[in-house]
Amino acid sequence: MPLALILRVVGVLLPWAGAAQAADHTSDAPVFMAQVAVPNDGMLILVRHADRNPKETDLNERGRARAAALPGALSDLPLDAIFMTNFRRNADTARPLAAARQLTPQVLESDAALSTRLVAAAENASVIWIGNVGNLVDLWEALGLKGPSPTQYGSIAVLAARDGRWQVSWRAFEP
Repeated sequence: MPLALILRVVGVLLPWAGAAQAADHTSDAPVFMAQVAVPNDGMLILVRHADRNPKETDLNERGRARAAALPGALSDLPLDAIFMTNFRRNADTARPLAAARQLTPQVLESDAALSTRLVAAAENASVIWIGNVGNLVDLWEALGLKGPSPTQYGSIAVLAARDGRWQVSWRAFEP
């Protein structure tokens, strides 16, 4: 059973484990993103949108403060593009980073081709995906990565592609 499906089942059995995830999907069907080859060079940064209250769609006060801290947490990394889902909380998380880097965030559908589109954009470039719990778990699996995906508020996974392998490092952004 794919990890994303297991997490969805756990979220149903243990509501606290999947509460944020349920709000981001219209169904419990897994996306099954395409497995993709790792580019020879590039960087893909993965973060979850900033904090929100359960059962609410917009960022809360802590989330707005965390979003304001994101540019500082990435200040030493190059950034060529910002990608996100079409949720206001993702756009609100991206806004301070976009302003600091003078980039326009681009909306991508969280569908089976997301992993392919993001890896293609990251080839010989540095891009960030501001996602949601469900698509981050699915994306992590499609990239062939093990261990926990960056689904906690403030968690940043920096995936550096080197010679066809992902080198993963972790950071945090706190308000």
